[in-house]
Amino acid sequence: MDFKNLIKVFCLLVLFNAFVGYPQEVTENIRKQRKIGIEASFLGPTQITSINFNYSITHNINIEVGGGMIGVYGGGKFFFGKKDKSWYWAPYLGAMYAYNHNLVISGEKNTFSMLYAPVGIQYLGKKGFTFAGEVAYVSSLEINTNIWGAIRFGYHF
Repeated sequence: MDFKNLIKVFCLLVLFNAFVGYPQEVTENIRKQRKIGIEASFLGPTQITSINFNYSITHNINIEVGGGMIGVYGGGKFFFGKKDKSWYWAPYLGAMYAYNHNLVISGEKNTFSMLYAPVGIQYLGKKGFTFAGEVAYVSSLEINTNIWGAIRFGYHF
């Protein structure tokens, strides 16, 4: 399966989950119970690896700041789900602004900024473990690809 088909399948799974969902027996959204999180990312807005801190303002709205090997970023995510269901698995949409250093210095400019807009799905368990996978649209004059992504692991308190 080539990369474009893999992205299509991932997006279809996220959309399916957005409409069907997997609410469990808990009567309150897990993102209301565990508001503060720390995650490690492979790829993502800083392109290689990063650590981020995030806070759930509501069960749907989450803000995030992070830093990695070559950059920093900040932004927010909107998680789908109802406040009276657990929603351990929740799809999300986001928008982040990143400021990175080029890995190879070419010419005079060795830094660049970009918009990172992920579509993903996150698992947040009862004990706080988190896992997420995302595909993102990237907008920057210095990057040749417009599709990126990330794998995230972490813990929510």
